[in-house]
Amino acid sequence: MWYKKLKDGIKRDIFLQALPYAILISSFTSIGLFGGFALGKELGGDIASLLVAFSFSMLGFFAGLLISYTHVKIKYSEV
Repeated sequence: MWYKKLKDGIKRDIFLQALPYAILISSFTSIGLFGGFALGKELGGDIASLLVAFSFSMLGFFAGLLISYTHVKIKYSEV
């Protein structure tokens, strides 16, 4: 039916619009995670690498989220 085709088109478009933001957030998170492990190994031990990796991973996640939020807010603002 026509409404099923319309519903499928809307779902596809929403996923395609959200995909770049999801990739941005996940890439910042993974860069923070692996960068934190590398830096933590240089600083000392296993606990240091875990703490630094967790901290950098959270930092990357929130940085990606902030960039995505700011971009969407600017893109869809009514000014």
